[in-house]
Amino acid sequence: RMARHALRANSFLNHPDMVGSECRDHSIALRGIEQLFLFDDLLKKKIESDQGDDLFGIDPTLYPVRMTDTFLTPREDLLLWWTGDERDMAIVRLKKCAASTLSSCQPQTEEGSSPTNIANQQLCPPITDLFAALLYSSRSKANAFSDLRSQQMYVANVVAPLCSEYLELMHGEATLLRQRLLSRDTTKSYSGLDEMLTANVLEWISMITGVHMAGHA
Repeated sequence: RMARHALRANSFLNHPDMVGSECRDHSIALRGIEQLFLFDDLLKKKIESDQGDDLFGIDPTLYPVRMTDTFLTPREDLLLWWTGDERDMAIVRLKKCAASTLSSCQPQTEEGSSPTNIANQQLCPPITDLFAALLYSSRSKANAFSDLRSQQMYVANVVAPLCSEYLELMHGEATLLRQRLLSRDTTKSYSGLDEMLTANVLEWISMITGVHMAGHA
């Protein structure tokens, strides 16, 4: 109650300097919203710790009204602004990782991009690890709302675009690997290890493994 009173008294999330068109530094409001989630989670764990292991579960009335439900759920404009920023930041991080790890995001020459060095090939692409981490974080935030509409808005505005972006990046990678495989000169005889083909197969294995693991994230 004291925390809610302090936030209301200072109009933290209503002040134009914090959110809206006059806000010059969105990170202040974003950190404030992040603290709401952390406060709710801390209080929930504290109550569960104090109650111990009860076979009948914890009485729902012991949980106070969540800060997120107090300050975010009633404000659809604020919720849309925040989820939009969450989506943009997640996709930027995903694209940044793709730019440094996926062959399809590398600069293309007239001869095409070179396949990944066999020695550096990983079983699961780093972008899948990042996607799984972002998805876990997004799922945790969506479940932090007790209001179903707020959960649906978060999933629609953040989770769905994040998954679509990951699939688009993987589709681009698969398209490039297929082009490399089809452009290989089958009339040419190869003696010993065909490094181009081996690298292509390893990249296919890595990509398929990554998509499979992402499907279980």
